[in-house]
Amino acid sequence: MRTRRRGRAVAMVLAVLGACLLLSAASGAEEGGRDMEQLLPADTDIFLRWRNPKGTQAYENSALGGLLSEPEMQTFVDHADEELTRTLRSVADRAPVNIPMVRDVLGNSFCAAMALPSPKGGGPPRPSLVLSARFSVSAEKMEKRLLQTMRRVAPRDFHEPSKAFEHGGHAVKKLGRRQRPVFYTFIDGRWIAATGRDLMTGILERLSGDGDSLAGNPKFSQVMEKT
Repeated sequence: MRTRRRGRAVAMVLAVLGACLLLSAASGAEEGGRDMEQLLPADTDIFLRWRNPKGTQAYENSALGGLLSEPEMQTFVDHADEELTRTLRSVADRAPVNIPMVRDVLGNSFCAAMALPSPKGGGPPRPSLVLSARFSVSAEKMEKRLLQTMRRVAPRDFHEPSKAFEHGGHAVKKLGRRQRPVFYTFIDGRWIAATGRDLMTGILERLSGDGDSLAGNPKFSQVMEKT
C-alpha cells in the first residue's frame, strides 16, 4: 500500500513539474532591471539561474522553438495547454506548492545563490542563501502565493510575516524562526529573499551601485564567458 501511494505521489510531482515546464515554454515574458549577479556579493560560491527559454535567442533558433511556432502546430499547442491546465487544477489542492506561482516563475526567471563557510574559518559561520524570482502578477498576489506554499511545506515555521526594516525606500519583511528568520522584499516585479539581515542590506545597497558584486568578480566573468 505504501509503495503504491509513494508511486502515485511521485507520478503527481513529475506530472506537475513536466506540465509547468511545457507551459512555461509557451509563455513570452521579458526580464528587465538589474541582473541578480549585479546584486549578489562578490564572494558568492554557487549561482544558479533559470531564464524563460522563450525569451532567449537560442530557444527561438532551436528545432523545438521553430516547430512550436509553426501555424500548423497552434491547434496542438492550444489543446495541450487546455489538457495540462485541467490536470493542474485537479491536483492543485493536493500539491505542496502553489502551481500558478510555479508557472509564473518558470515563465519568467528564477535564481539561487549560496555562500559557504570557508574551511579556514573565514566567510559566514553558516551557509547563506539568496533566492530570487520574477513574476507577472502584483506583489500582493505573489506574496500570498509564496506564503501559502511556505505554510504547506513547513506550517510550524512560517506564520505571519512582520516588518523588519527599510533601506533605500524598500520595505523588508521577515518570516520564519526567530533565531534564523528569512528576510524578503519585492523590487520591480522580482521577489528577493535572503537568510540574513546584512545579506539583504548589501543587496539593496547594490541597487544603487554601492559595493562589490558577483558580476564584478573576474573568476565569475570568465566562467560566464565560457557558457
